[in-house]
Amino acid sequence: MIPYIYYPKITIDADALNQVIRTFDGKFITDDRELARLTFKPSEDPGLTMYQRIVDNYPYMVEFQKQIPILGPIFNIYIFSPYETIDTHIDKSRLCALNIPLSNTDKADTIFYDHVSDKKQYIDSRALDEVEEGAELFRFNMNKPVVFNTTIPHKVINHQPNYRISISWGFNCDFEEAVDFFESMRVL
Repeated sequence: MIPYIYYPKITIDADALNQVIRTFDGKFITDDRELARLTFKPSEDPGLTMYQRIVDNYPYMVEFQKQIPILGPIFNIYIFSPYETIDTHIDKSRLCALNIPLSNTDKADTIFYDHVSDKKQYIDSRALDEVEEGAELFRFNMNKPVVFNTTIPHKVINHQPNYRISISWGFNCDFEEAVDFFESMRVL
């Protein structure tokens, strides 16, 4: 097992997920730039960041969570602008996540690094701690759902002129426990 990522044997309804993230006020948004503008607005809950959503507000997500009960009560919608880089960081509020590619993830690298030292906190201190990157450990392109170890310093680089769109859903356990859960179950 690679200690950074694990590919679970799950089936995800991409159309249903696109309905979840692309529907605003009953209207389906096809333009990625408009989607980014609408997504990054004040959250539906004052305790959440602008990209976080409450699972219970989305029937498809509730049903999906019933199949994988170790998923947490909040999921994130990540929309990376063309050529955007998210600096090396460690997620603060979760130990691992199920990352689900939705659009243009094949031309973006996720890179894991040795942890050298803490650098500074992001403005949104609930979510990330920026860290100094050490030696590169592992690199991949997210082209299918992946359990992602968020405790290891990592960054994402979008190498394209398109928006990179994904969902990231934290687990209520650590990486090893999430992998054990998927290893012990049948294909979903």
